[in-house]
Amino acid sequence: HVANSAFVGILCYQSSHVWVQGNTVYNSQDGAIAVGDYATLTATNYAVISNNEAYNNDLVNQPRTATGWPATVRTQGASNVTFTNNRIHDNYGEGLDLLQSNNCSASNNIIWDNYSVEVYLDNTTNAMVNANLIYNTGNTAYWSLNASGNCSTATMCPSTSIQIANEEYPGFQNIGHNRTITNNIAIGGNQNLYYGDYGVGGGLVNDLIANNTFYAPFTGAGGASLYLDASSEYKNTLIANNIFDSDGSADVEIYATHGQLAGKVTFKTNLWYGGTNAPGLAAGTGDVLSDPKFVNVTNHPLGFELQNGSPAIDAGTTLSAVPRDYRGVARPQGSAYDIGAFQQAP
Repeated sequence: HVANSAFVGILCYQSSHVWVQGNTVYNSQDGAIAVGDYATLTATNYAVISNNEAYNNDLVNQPRTATGWPATVRTQGASNVTFTNNRIHDNYGEGLDLLQSNNCSASNNIIWDNYSVEVYLDNTTNAMVNANLIYNTGNTAYWSLNASGNCSTATMCPSTSIQIANEEYPGFQNIGHNRTITNNIAIGGNQNLYYGDYGVGGGLVNDLIANNTFYAPFTGAGGASLYLDASSEYKNTLIANNIFDSDGSADVEIYATHGQLAGKVTFKTNLWYGGTNAPGLAAGTGDVLSDPKFVNVTNHPLGFELQNGSPAIDAGTTLSAVPRDYRGVARPQGSAYDIGAFQQAP
């Protein structure tokens, strides 16, 4: 147990070949676990962060009125770092950040009720985010207040589930590209998938966002299943085989123009259900516009498996970069890939 730190609970600084496993970190003023030296991509290299639990950290932001705040578990100037099988919850900072990093991954983590963003890809290249369960329970103690600037017009709002951006930092930038986001289940985010073109911009470039299940985003002002800022830098990105189930009236908010997206971001074989304006500019070949027929959405995560007869079964595109589903089941099982995080096995 690591508790009551005046800074970060566990800091891996200019270290290589480190394994941080099986710790419980709580009541830190800053984050729980940080890997990096804040200045380069190479001084901190090769680390595995696994089977840890982090809660009630980032206490510096407990009033939730600051314009900046730490992340609970993070890289910040590092390469070849793996985060796996961690539980990150009930923190006053972002959940898990791949920040100023290269060739890092986050897989099989359970992340809920953190502040502002649950999983953040910021200035990260060659990143993999796969098979994470990300959700919001409705506990407003960790929601952003409008004073922070995170909410649209709502008095308060939950964190974004998965967010991609390139903020501006003193020292060095590592403009993100080649990011792979697959097999995640994201529930109840302010936006469940968000690209923000603030900071130094950068667009979605050589990115793959596939076979995720995005469910029931925030229904207040600004809530969205999918949110894409305008950018002139989108390039060679595929968004395919995802379920975007708004479970109500949340919008798809695309501020990019047709010209900014056409030939640069390809949408195909996604399932859209329940949104007021979906899919809009995100429409693509092979889309499904109907109820995905989950088994039981109150049961996380297995309730997001598909019932027999679901229109998502065998309706996806074959993607060699997504050979397995959330559980590790091989794709396909039937005649084609299923849409969403789960492949129905016979």
